[in-house]
Amino acid sequence: MAKIVIIGAGSHVFSRHLITDILTWPELRDGTISLMDISQEPLDLIAGFARRLVKQNGFETKIEATPAAARHWTAPIMFSSRFRSAVRKPPGRTANYPGNTG
Repeated sequence: MAKIVIIGAGSHVFSRHLITDILTWPELRDGTISLMDISQEPLDLIAGFARRLVKQNGFETKIEATPAAARHWTAPIMFSSRFRSAVRKPPGRTANYPGNTG
């Protein structure tokens, strides 16, 4: 069960695409997506989007949203400022998937 933290989740376009990409991976659907931003209103909007997406697809993903980043910074196992979902072709994707060359 993975926990993915998105810092700056109030960025609407980036966060919507990233959350959608994360949920295309069955291995990540039973984990937690923790959203953080300094602005509460955009954070709430993205959290609502993520919760609707999870509910509509029947996933078990837990969505957390917090404007306070400090509590998530205790001894991280791994930190990445970039997530690239096109590393391999997720199951069920067609050749039109971005980054898929075949």
